[in-house]
Amino acid sequence: MVELWIDPVPNAQLILIQLLDFFRSYENTVSKLALFQADIVIGNQTPKAFSEWKPPGVNIGNDHLETASMAWQAYRQRSHQ
Repeated sequence: MVELWIDPVPNAQLILIQLLDFFRSYENTVSKLALFQADIVIGNQTPKAFSEWKPPGVNIGNDHLETASMAWQAYRQRSHQ
């Protein structure tokens, strides 16, 4: 299992959609991905608090990949105009 722990800040969300778009080409890897979407900034937590905290994970599915790919394409299109 590969766990993706993602902060709620906009830049982390952008990195998430870029990663998911990238992983579309690796079907064998996608089945091993789980997303842990934090509602707090992970780096601001103490090691003890972080080790005791575990948000619910979501297995990444094709719908996640398709949505991320559309979002990444839209972001890239916007930045090239």
